[in-house]
Amino acid sequence: AFQNEKINLLKAESIADLISAETEIQRQQAIKIMNGKSADQFNFLREKLLKILSHVEAKIDFPDEDLPEDNLKKIKQESAEVLNEIKNSSDEVINKIKKILNDQKVGERIREGFKIAIVGPTNAGKSSLMNYLSNRDVAIVSEIAGTTRDVIETHLNINGYPVIISDTAGIRDSKDEIEKKGIKLALKKAEESDLKIVVLHPENLDFKPFLEGSNSENTIVVLNKSDIKLG
Repeated sequence: AFQNEKINLLKAESIADLISAETEIQRQQAIKIMNGKSADQFNFLREKLLKILSHVEAKIDFPDEDLPEDNLKKIKQESAEVLNEIKNSSDEVINKIKKILNDQKVGERIREGFKIAIVGPTNAGKSSLMNYLSNRDVAIVSEIAGTTRDVIETHLNINGYPVIISDTAGIRDSKDEIEKKGIKLALKKAEESDLKIVVLHPENLDFKPFLEGSNSENTIVVLNKSDIKLG
């Protein structure tokens, strides 16, 4: 349909999004785009830009030279009004584009999922938290430190919103090459996530290597195993 110009690219992509939608919010967003809500917004901006362009081209095509003085005064007054209209229209278009671009990637998050990374030192209970949130055994839970070496992900539907939770390798100094790669993946996953849940336990509260580079606005620090009595 798109190749035969029956529908535009936005509508074609929204149909694909609707087919692959897993949550109610994803379905609603796909239908909204499919019904032309986004296209209307972009067409409005296109019309504004075309009008600005026509004013500029008219000014270039019709110079003010060799005209009577009375006509020149009138033209200059009209030109000032046109220039003011061009400026106002340009400012409106710029502000609307900035608003579209500065939407905190809401549409992208709804389409691909809100990313949460569970990070922290070894044996802090990250995998247990992952299993609890997933309501099933997604990750292996063990008292042995360093059990999780790769990134384990699970997709959840929370109140209609798609959420991707990642359990990561415990961050510590390690000489094991495989574990070091897992720690590198954990730090990268944390950096790419929308929200970081830093899980600590009473025996390892000094977790500065990670917290110092963490944005407090998208980080939740969780103190786990608070019932442990330190000797």
